This record gives sequence, structure tokens and C-alpha cells, in this order.
Amino acid sequence: MLACVGGLCIGNIGVLAHIGAMIGIGVLHLPIRDFQYFHIDARKREFVAAGMSCGMAVAFGAVIGGTLFGFEVTQPNTYWQFTSMWRTFLTSTLAVVVYSFFVDLWYLG
Repeated sequence: MLACVGGLCIGNIGVLAHIGAMIGIGVLHLPIRDFQYFHIDARKREFVAAGMSCGMAVAFGAVIGGTLFGFEVTQPNTYWQFTSMWRTFLTSTLAVVVYSFFVDLWYLG
């Protein structure tokens, strides 16, 4: 992460995928009462896949590409459903929009 922030030429794709996966699993550990539903292994994996897909979507600026990457990586698992695809797509869309908003603010200021 520090190498990407420092501007080194190592690529940010893998770093953003890992950061997204860590944020996805970190959200589950927030002290929110109703999050006990998501502490099932299948839901945890879905959060990790959605976070990883968000990282890939932000790195490339391609929402569908990030979603399909998450689907491709988690395809051998039985927990991936069609609803997981839509949730991951919406999460990736939100991540790209928020990232674009902050980049625009950075360059305007």
C-alpha cells in the first residue's frame, strides 16, 4: 500500500483488491447489533468477494470487470448465487462512484 501511495511503478491492481477484501471483512466486525446475520461463513465469503471486486473495479474503472473478476475467482465455491452477482455489482458501482467523486475533489482543490 505504501508503495502505491509513494508512486512506485508496481501496479495498484493487486493492492486495491487486497484492500477491498480487508475492508469487506472488516465491516463485519463493526459493533452493530443486526450484523449477527452476516457472521455465517457463506456471507463472510460474499463480503470478501464483494470487497475484492470493488478493489478491482476501482483499479480499472470498470464495474462489470470487477464483478466478473469476483465471480471468476469464487466460481468453484457453492455459495455464489445470482443475488450475489447483483449485490457485488451494486457494491462495485458504489465504490467506483465514490472513488471518482474523491478524485474529482482532489483535483479541484
